[in-house]
Amino acid sequence: MLSWLFNSNSKEETLLEKFKKILVKAQTTRESNRELITYTNYLGKQATTSAWVVYEIQFMTEAINKVKKELGQTNFVTFADVERIEAQAAGHSDYSRKFALYCSELVHNNSKQVVAEYL
Repeated sequence: MLSWLFNSNSKEETLLEKFKKILVKAQTTRESNRELITYTNYLGKQATTSAWVVYEIQFMTEAINKVKKELGQTNFVTFADVERIEAQAAGHSDYSRKFALYCSELVHNNSKQVVAEYL
């Protein structure tokens, strides 16, 4: 199903590894982004969360769109798109890997859809 992620010759594995490294870089700011903030989430509701969560979503949104642009894709993702996949990764023991995986799926699928049956 997701065998392309584990094939060492695949572009997608490279994307997975790239997004894992980008996320680790974003996560280095968590200590300085601990305050709680209120914002409007992807459901259109007010939500309160740590500033680092919003920062990492924004960081990954920019990274995904940069990769999409490099690949000639024009269907860029929004903060809300990435917020949805971050919410799917939240709570997993391997949160960072899941979040990076879902980010690579957004690029691989060349769409804003992450196929839930694979998650």
